[in-house]
Amino acid sequence: MALADHPDISTETKRQVRELSQVLGYRRAGVYMKGESTQRRLERIGLVFIGGRSAVQPHSILPRALARQAQQNNFRLEIIDIESIEDPGQVIEQTVNFGKMLDGLIISGYADERLLEALNEKNIPCVIIGHILLNDADLGRIHRVGHTVASDEMYASQAVVGRLIELGHRRIAFASENAPRGLCHWQWLMGYKLALMEHGQTIDPQLIAITGRKFAGPQIVQQFSALGDPPTAYLVPDITTAHSLVQAHAAAFPDAGPLHKSLICGGNPEMLEIFGMNDYPVVMENADMLVTAAVNRLAELRMNPLPQPTQLTIAPIMLNFP
Repeated sequence: MALADHPDISTETKRQVRELSQVLGYRRAGVYMKGESTQRRLERIGLVFIGGRSAVQPHSILPRALARQAQQNNFRLEIIDIESIEDPGQVIEQTVNFGKMLDGLIISGYADERLLEALNEKNIPCVIIGHILLNDADLGRIHRVGHTVASDEMYASQAVVGRLIELGHRRIAFASENAPRGLCHWQWLMGYKLALMEHGQTIDPQLIAITGRKFAGPQIVQQFSALGDPPTAYLVPDITTAHSLVQAHAAAFPDAGPLHKSLICGGNPEMLEIFGMNDYPVVMENADMLVTAAVNRLAELRMNPLPQPTQLTIAPIMLNFP
């Protein structure tokens, strides 16, 4: 408290503590921006998973990347998982009580306007990492309240579809288990549509399959193969759907070649290895860059709260890209 220049500590005590800390070689841990006073350093950061996201394997990359940041920058990382979002009031209460004990929060998953307003009222710095779940009526409103750092999935999807068109594909399908407004699969779908329009192609609803469930490969293959002019390439944001589609395609068309040059999916190397799809093109979040940007923004907010919301997008990583 003395080194943090706490007002309850006398000037003389602060002087003695500073002198002793110099003798002992002690310094306060924490992440801080250049020129920031010691009381603004980030020493304890909370990661809040809302909506049970921590149990989903791809999202486990985020806490690991944050843990590396904590080790490198000498701050303590604490994690809370709020599985149910059925009671928004309880989500707000849990998150606010958690944030009161910390220097700032990074939120992953569901975050509505009321939650962000409650955190703002308590002066708890908060950054949303990744895309957030929105109601259709609230699209865009949340960005007037909170600060977000996310992977630029829309850009990635546009780049992927544009490249497939350059390679000669004129029938590109989009398949996903879901596409909730605001989340990454919806971003992929918007990028897919934008790329088709930019290249003068018509958006064909028959080439879009949103199944509502995982491992829907047989359903997707049946839908697309029934077309008079079936797709020649596939864009699939979630790796489980991509794996299911690959298996179903191989079973339905044993004489056809593998899809590893015409199917591009979202995922990460760990998931590709689990499903034996190491040679498939994959678009994945740059987790280290995301958490670095989120922690830096959190430090900025703690030093100088920003009245206007901010949005940072980080370019994704593409592997095995044709």
